[in-house]
Amino acid sequence: KMVQVFRGTGFPIQIRARPGTIEVEFPTTRTEGTDEQYEDRERLAAANAVRRVLEARSIAVIGASRDPTTIGGRLLRNLITQPFTGVVYPVNPTSAAVQGIVAYRDVKEIRGEVELAFVVVPASHVLDVVRECGEKGVKAIVVISAGFGETGEEGRALQQELVDMCRTTGMRMIGPNCMGVINTDPEFMLNGTFAQAYP
Repeated sequence: KMVQVFRGTGFPIQIRARPGTIEVEFPTTRTEGTDEQYEDRERLAAANAVRRVLEARSIAVIGASRDPTTIGGRLLRNLITQPFTGVVYPVNPTSAAVQGIVAYRDVKEIRGEVELAFVVVPASHVLDVVRECGEKGVKAIVVISAGFGETGEEGRALQQELVDMCRTTGMRMIGPNCMGVINTDPEFMLNGTFAQAYP
């Protein structure tokens, strides 16, 4: 596998097999070929990151509310009243059910896979929630919560911690302090926003 990694760099490589080892030799000066490889990898990574969000088949709404007029309530309502083709898991530590759906105390309690998590909790709880998402193996998160870079120095420091945590766990992130995401492809029909679309 490592030889494949070296081949994928775009550098011209020389491989020699020795007893018990493989030697790989290559120059480290960037060339047109290596630049093209970098650009291709960057495009592929960006496309895969978007797919993790827009083509998720299992979603957790952390901070889902029984009150459909709140942000967490509207977001959940939009997801379940649109013809979303996947599974939605409400997460609320104080409610056994949210808007008629069985709820979970935290994301790690969900038995199935969670590909995407919407985070709608106070900023002071976001890092704990995102850490749990990383432990669960969530692939991407959309942080709706506000109270980060837009609030000043302390918020910017908190936002940097959030970014660092996502990088460490390999999760892709949209946000924080965003409206959510929408995918109108009939195969997914994902309305992950808190826009007041329904009474």
